[in-house]
Amino acid sequence: LGCDPMYVTFANSSTSASPLIYLWSFSDGSSSTDANPTHVFTPPGVYTLSLTVSTNSLCIGTSSIQSVSSITVNPSPVAGFTATPMITTIFDPDIVFYDLSSSDVVSWSYDFADGSGSSIENPFHTYTHYGNYQVIQTVNNSYGCPNSTTLLIKILPEFRFWIPNCYTPGNNDGLNDVFKPVVIGVEEYSFYIFNRWGEL
Repeated sequence: LGCDPMYVTFANSSTSASPLIYLWSFSDGSSSTDANPTHVFTPPGVYTLSLTVSTNSLCIGTSSIQSVSSITVNPSPVAGFTATPMITTIFDPDIVFYDLSSSDVVSWSYDFADGSGSSIENPFHTYTHYGNYQVIQTVNNSYGCPNSTTLLIKILPEFRFWIPNCYTPGNNDGLNDVFKPVVIGVEEYSFYIFNRWGEL
């Protein structure tokens, strides 16, 4: 029992005193001559198989076995989502995600690539730092089959830096008494102060 596409590795336990020739026949019309083949079953459905072994030296003979249990491949969902906006700045880092996955999906999981996530179908997220974020959506259907897809969200760095060109600390009016830059989105800065005659 598995999800589409379903990879199955068969462990052959046939024995013979002389070298064996293998023929695996799968109900999807394909075959293999490997001793322990790996086969991909797709699309969803129920499959059977048979193994025929033969020898062409010493004790020549042929033996076959039909699978006693079926191989069931369940359908997988299709993941898909978009976001608004996909490119923005750190001044407007609010992102709304919209689910576009197939109608058989019953659960959602989002990894926002910044250490947080959500299990809501159409989540909202605010980024606190600029950078490129590879968001992952993982969905599951009622069979428990998963599917994932990614979407790149770009939060661009941006800053605002304003320095007043004068201040009046000694006139006792309570205005412009402190000289300091006004900064947004800046982690570190340095500046020099000159007097009206250009002296540092």
